[in-house]
Amino acid sequence: MEEQLPISILELLGMHIYLSSITLGIGIIVLFILMKSDHQFSWVKYITKSIQLLLVVIIVSFLIWVKWPFGFDIMLGPINLPTSIIIIIFLGLYSVFKPKYNW
Repeated sequence: MEEQLPISILELLGMHIYLSSITLGIGIIVLFILMKSDHQFSWVKYITKSIQLLLVVIIVSFLIWVKWPFGFDIMLGPINLPTSIIIIIFLGLYSVFKPKYNW
């Protein structure tokens, strides 16, 4: 059996972002659709919320990915399952608790 070389946290994080890039792109598109349906769309709010979504989803799904307890693979074709789960939860919460004010 070959000896595994140590991997740095930055390389692991970079690989995680690469593997979940399609899922993150779909999440950003769905956020755009949700914000456009709110009829109070502005690009500044969209970019701010997109950055917040990306940071939170990458951090939380990375923690899930590191601790993945199940016996099956985390990739379902081009879709990363931990990232998909977190995006569905956060966008679902956003759609239920939409801000009623314009800031």
